[in-house]
Amino acid sequence: MGEKIKNIGKFTINDNEYVIELNKSSGNSKEFEIHIQSNNTRFELSESEYNQFSSTVNLAVENLKKIKKIK
Repeated sequence: MGEKIKNIGKFTINDNEYVIELNKSSGNSKEFEIHIQSNNTRFELSESEYNQFSSTVNLAVENLKKIKKIK
């Protein structure tokens, strides 16, 4: 686990608050590490994995809005 640089976001799902943290790499990788965590959950991604994950989530949101005809 790398050293925390700063919080870059937060969100709530079902009354559970999650924090998105930017961290220095703990290994030899030059990429940052991203931690998405709550009091009982922790999800760790490399910077490139996080970029792919967040792009996929954003695309899913846009597709759901089109299907549900939400602006």
